[in-house]
Amino acid sequence: MAGGSGNNATGDDATVGGGKGNSATGNQSTVGGGSSNTASGVGATVPGGKFNTAAGDYSFAAGCLAKALHANSFIWNGDNGCSDTLSTTGAQDFIINAPGGVGIGTNDPKSPLHLQTADLGLDFPKNGFVIEGNAWINLYTEGNPKIRFINVSGGAIVDIWQIEKTGGDLEFQYGGNTKVTFEADGDVVISGNIHKGGGSFKIDHPLHPHDKYLYHSFVESPDMKNIYDGTVTVGDAGTATVELPTYFEALNRDFRYQLTAIGTPGPNLYVSRTIEGNSFSIAGGEPGMDVSWQVTGIRKDPYAELNRIQVEVDKPADEIGTYLHPDAYGSLAEN
Repeated sequence: MAGGSGNNATGDDATVGGGKGNSATGNQSTVGGGSSNTASGVGATVPGGKFNTAAGDYSFAAGCLAKALHANSFIWNGDNGCSDTLSTTGAQDFIINAPGGVGIGTNDPKSPLHLQTADLGLDFPKNGFVIEGNAWINLYTEGNPKIRFINVSGGAIVDIWQIEKTGGDLEFQYGGNTKVTFEADGDVVISGNIHKGGGSFKIDHPLHPHDKYLYHSFVESPDMKNIYDGTVTVGDAGTATVELPTYFEALNRDFRYQLTAIGTPGPNLYVSRTIEGNSFSIAGGEPGMDVSWQVTGIRKDPYAELNRIQVEVDKPADEIGTYLHPDAYGSLAEN
């Protein structure tokens, strides 16, 4: 013992540097000073403070009312009022209570955990981490910030999901390929299919933009169907040719046609030539008659051919009896 009053160092090679009412009872334990501190574990350390206990072997307790009760644990309690005890709950715990924030690379923390560094890499263990209350992560960088989710098996990387900010866009990447992009202007780009319960547009109501919205539902089909329409005026011979986009036949197959006369009956209207060279012809009309037409086609581009939608699918065994939207099925879903 170096000084102070009411101290005792009864453990082999134990040390009390000073202070008042401190005890170093563990072998090779140390209490640096402060008051009413106890280091009872082998090689345990309390540097100072008040009412701290390092009971676990090779444990460390500092601040006020900090209790390192387990082996190889570290605890620091920054309770300014010295009113609340903070204790470890397991071996090798590393616990900090810093009401003013923990700063790494900065002496002016702006949040409970503030990391400031030129480069940052964070690896989280398989058991993850728990945050009670609100949570946020702020990444300040002059480059492109990235967050990676890495799946491992037997120590080997199986796959990687990555979230990366590129310029003004936010990209979700898998296997090095961008799957979803949230663009700065509000657009969303998705490389695969979307499976949804419903869909619509939402805009300010054209007649009442100040106090109403307008919704319209998507048009659905079991096929990858494209719709083209327009109007054409019948010539003197009662015929007309409709020109379609130059890519039409490269993109579509299995064409369907609809013709409707406008302003006067057209009982004899018909498709006189089916689509060829990205156009089709109609006949049987009256000269000068306007005709509304609609053509549909099924996509045949390489992506569509590889990703046809399976319309009816049996639920997997572990999903039988469950519902995507149980509230829509009421008592049926409850049973």
